[in-house]
Amino acid sequence: MITALVLSIIGSVVGMLIKLFKEGFDDEAASEAEERSAAAEAVVVSKRTHVIGGENARTSYYITFEFTDDSRREFCVDGRVYGSVAEGDRGSLRFYGTRFVSFNRSSDRFDAEDPDKAVHTCPGCGATYIGRVCDYCDTPWHG
Repeated sequence: MITALVLSIIGSVVGMLIKLFKEGFDDEAASEAEERSAAAEAVVVSKRTHVIGGENARTSYYITFEFTDDSRREFCVDGRVYGSVAEGDRGSLRFYGTRFVSFNRSSDRFDAEDPDKAVHTCPGCGATYIGRVCDYCDTPWHG
């Protein structure tokens, strides 16, 4: 009985030490990624989730950004980040390789003055796109 109690205590202590070490390592890696990350102006063009599992389901969150050169990249993000941005948000995206670091929204979410830079919702397929023609179904923008 006493042996089981001692083993339980030792196991708990080892578990806490491993958790503390991992959290410290994650913070250090995030700090290093922030220092070596690239920054680019981008707009949020889509958001999606992916759920895996049954009773113990896990949800992954993804955001697709479009850059000024019209290229797009999708990043896996934390649920808090996913909830804080909306399609059409513009801002500064920081990433390190394929790893999302941060996204800071700018105050001008839409550029309604210029249809080539404005974010539109396609009446044909419902997709969000930038410019005068939907990237997915080629429906033209009608302003």
